[in-house]
Amino acid sequence: METTLRDIRYGLRMLRKDLGFTIVAVVALMLAIASTTVIFSVINGVLLRPLPYPEADRLVTLSPTVRATNTPRDATSPANYLDWAAQNDVFAAMAAARGWQGNLDEGDAPERLRVTMVTASFFRVFETAPLIGRTLQAADEQPGGANVVVLSQGLWDRKFGGDRNIVGRGIRFDGEAHTVVGVMPASFSPDDYGELWVPSPFGVPTHALRPTADPRQIRDSNFLDVFARMKPGVTIQQARAQMDAIALRLEKDYPNDNMGQGATATRLQEDKVSGIRSALIMLGAAVGFLLLIGCANIANLQLARGAARAREVSKSFGKLMKVDPGFTPANLLVFDIGLPAGSDDARNLNFYQQVVERISSLPGVARVGAVSRLPFSGGNSGRSFNLVGSEKSYDADIRVSTPDYFRTMGIPLLRGRVFTEQDTPNSARVCVINEAAARMLFPNDDPIGKYITNFGPDSETMQIVGVTGNIRHLALDTPPRAELYQLLGQGKWPRMFVAVRPIAGNPLALLPSVQNAVWSVDGNVALGNVRTMEDTIARTLLKRKFTMTLLTIFAGIAIALASIGLYGVMSYSVSQRTREIGIRMALGAQRRDVLQLVIRQGMLLTMVGVGLGLAGSFGLTRLISSLLFGVSATDIGTFGAVSSLLFVIALLACWLPARRASRVDPIVALHTE
Repeated sequence: METTLRDIRYGLRMLRKDLGFTIVAVVALMLAIASTTVIFSVINGVLLRPLPYPEADRLVTLSPTVRATNTPRDATSPANYLDWAAQNDVFAAMAAARGWQGNLDEGDAPERLRVTMVTASFFRVFETAPLIGRTLQAADEQPGGANVVVLSQGLWDRKFGGDRNIVGRGIRFDGEAHTVVGVMPASFSPDDYGELWVPSPFGVPTHALRPTADPRQIRDSNFLDVFARMKPGVTIQQARAQMDAIALRLEKDYPNDNMGQGATATRLQEDKVSGIRSALIMLGAAVGFLLLIGCANIANLQLARGAARAREVSKSFGKLMKVDPGFTPANLLVFDIGLPAGSDDARNLNFYQQVVERISSLPGVARVGAVSRLPFSGGNSGRSFNLVGSEKSYDADIRVSTPDYFRTMGIPLLRGRVFTEQDTPNSARVCVINEAAARMLFPNDDPIGKYITNFGPDSETMQIVGVTGNIRHLALDTPPRAELYQLLGQGKWPRMFVAVRPIAGNPLALLPSVQNAVWSVDGNVALGNVRTMEDTIARTLLKRKFTMTLLTIFAGIAIALASIGLYGVMSYSVSQRTREIGIRMALGAQRRDVLQLVIRQGMLLTMVGVGLGLAGSFGLTRLISSLLFGVSATDIGTFGAVSSLLFVIALLACWLPARRASRVDPIVALHTE
């Protein structure tokens, strides 16, 4: 112990003796350790910490794939789900779910809620007990049975004040009485969506367009999310192999609907972080560089060069912000609305027509339009069809809209016309396609007046009357896809997004009058997800902005640490060579010669470090490629600009000790040591 204390006292004396070195070392380590701690906390919470379910490593999501490319698709059909459940022997439980929105009529005004319709096995898959009451049971899934719901803890606390007597209480949801049977804990959010859960009346969630029809025979429409729990001892490779084998059988048995379709299993943890995993790994690598710089505190900038690749991400982000979405998002109020799920087609059509008509008559409103799928609002829908006289199948994203939707959004008309008041539910079936669809269907011909057939569940035939410009529907960095628009009334949709463009001013100022206009049609319908279109687009960029901000901060810290290290090494080198420098100057060396000597030594180290950093940066190209847009991962301009910046910083870091060295008095230097 005495020896240890003596060593500590000696170390403290050495640190006090060279206070400048001590300050440099402490600051460098402080910045590196603090940055590393912060980002590791984020990585641990998102990537490393297990999900809050028992034996969460056995939980998977199941999804169809495009067999040729092994690309996952978002959802599967009810019939395929039932076959997956019946033909496997690797899963202890399997469940299906479908998200939608409904109106909760509790309190002073109705509220739009996110709802998940699930199979009773859903809660068994995640093995999570309710806080109070019970979960859904098989008996709840009988058609015509009692309407029951399970609440999330968030909704229970917010809307019902955490009342523990809520179980057995009746609430009014989507125009019908429902009985609350349980409340799930706050940690229970498998689909990151539902605020309450309702049972599937046929043991499988129903189709949004046919909510009262038995969905168990539907194989040509994919709208179910599927979750499963692997049996003990089953590996993810075994689960994937069996899903692929089942998919091959279904492809053989149902070629019309399953041709070229595979199936796969993905760990739930991996599925949840897939959108941000690469960004967090990149951030982890960046702060790893910071820690190495801080600990080593060496003179070269190799590690700083690797971390400084953040510049590529921030260039990338700037280009993404300038991408034209294909419409005019400024000054646009958007929200979604819908009647209860069981409403018939006539009631839905009348409701949306009246809502659009009454909002359009409000003072300050320039235009109003409604659409089934709003750009950048999540979700998508597609259908297959044929051209008349051809058996080749085509796929396109589908939208159902009111006539003035295109003008409200500012989507340009390229050829033909959009929907007019003369187009009605009883008139000839017409459609509008976008430019991408026109190029896909008629690459060398004018599409106006042409027909598509075998469209949708009723195998409709429609005439193409217009071509609009492309829009980016899913994200700014996702290329435009082929789209086909139907007129609301000729096509049907249970839930619509409404876009309102004011004559002038802030579109949110119209919100009170817009809400009253909707209530004048139906007082039980709430507005959901009210926002501006610009906010909607901004939300899709939050992950990229988060990544860019952190990488920029870490790159700045990395450059600072590398500069501190370079300055510290050069200062120490000068102090150790004071006698040598004095001798040189006594023998006739000029201050300019000493300045060049010190700077040349520092810049040589810098060149070696930047060279190694360039090599390391090329090795990181695969890691950051998914974070870039409009910029190559090996962009020569970026590499050159950042390298030049680092050379300038290194030159400044070398200049101060070089300047001090050039002012050494030869007499004083010769008397040192």
